Amino acid sequence: MFMARGLAASGIAVIAFFMAAVLPSATWPLIDGDVWWHLRAGEEILATGAVPRADTWSFTALGTPWISQDWLTNTAMAAIRGTEPLGETVLSLVFGLLVVAAFAVLWRTIGIRNPAVRWAWRIVWLTLGLILAAPVLGVRVQIVDLLLSAIVFWLLARYLVDRRRRWVVALPIVAAAWANLHAGWPMLFLLGGAVLVGEAGDRLLHRYVSPGPLEPRELRDLGLALIVAFGALALNPNGTALWGYPLHAIGNSVINLYIHEWFPVTDNPRMVAAYVAFLLVVVLPT
Repeated sequence: MFMARGLAASGIAVIAFFMAAVLPSATWPLIDGDVWWHLRAGEEILATGAVPRADTWSFTALGTPWISQDWLTNTAMAAIRGTEPLGETVLSLVFGLLVVAAFAVLWRTIGIRNPAVRWAWRIVWLTLGLILAAPVLGVRVQIVDLLLSAIVFWLLARYLVDRRRRWVVALPIVAAAWANLHAGWPMLFLLGGAVLVGEAGDRLLHRYVSPGPLEPRELRDLGLALIVAFGALALNPNGTALWGYPLHAIGNSVINLYIHEWFPVTDNPRMVAAYVAFLLVVVLPT
């Protein structure tokens, strides 16, 4: 009886958490300036049937090569908004559900990596994560990065406990999809590289971990999967030009100076406090 009550309580808590994640973003109006740019870009693709390769919208940059790294997301957004009369509402709900899906995947991932973590602690951890993700929540293409990062994290966690190749074989598939949705795909290699280096370090230093460090052949399989995933990024309308896009964005002074999500975390004392709390409560104990 007590176990049943515990399960019922945990279920209610989980549902409440996910509702808190999705409802605010599903009710916000489309006020972010980026939204309308993405919608217009998607509408052009739907109208022409082709992915733009050069700037045709501005006077000063007319004809400049344009790497449309989020063309598929833009097209999907424009198609959803076109379902009048509730297109914008449906679009908000879809992105809200993507947030829910991302945190649902993270919920499962915590259970894989740390089975002993109780549901209440999972909610605390994910709430802190939700706070840190707050600047990009809403109808924004970065939500795609959030979901795909969670999926990569889940695949890596599965591989650490279930050593079958199918988990890392999925990484190039995720990379190919990511290459057409948004240029947040470096997260795949940051997460995968962290696991590769960490597991190799545990093996070299003979550290005791449970489950044990990846075997040499398992490290090889993960490394090969990451290499193939990098190659799979070329499966997009821009080809290998996409490989250098993140470096171009990082080096763009206009982006760094005027787009708020590129500002240093230290510019916002509340976000600094949230990051410190996340480090103390989630990262260091694990």
